[in-house]
Amino acid sequence: MRSLSLSEAAAFLHLHPVTLAEKARGGVIKGAKVGRRWVFLEVDLVTHLDALYYGRQQATVSGPMRKEKIWPFTNARIHP
Repeated sequence: MRSLSLSEAAAFLHLHPVTLAEKARGGVIKGAKVGRRWVFLEVDLVTHLDALYYGRQQATVSGPMRKEKIWPFTNARIHP
């Protein structure tokens, strides 16, 4: 299990070190304050990124996987 310093973890996440420290202080990203320094486990950073990646819809579905609307008008009335 690899540990990273604040600057290494910030580079890994593509964040500014001050931003990462704020997120760690707020509990958004796991980290431990050892003495005067922040320490992050690489596995926790990967888990954080994984949650961001899978927590959002990545792309609009197009092509054969896309479901077409049966009736394109939402205000149409159907008479019996």
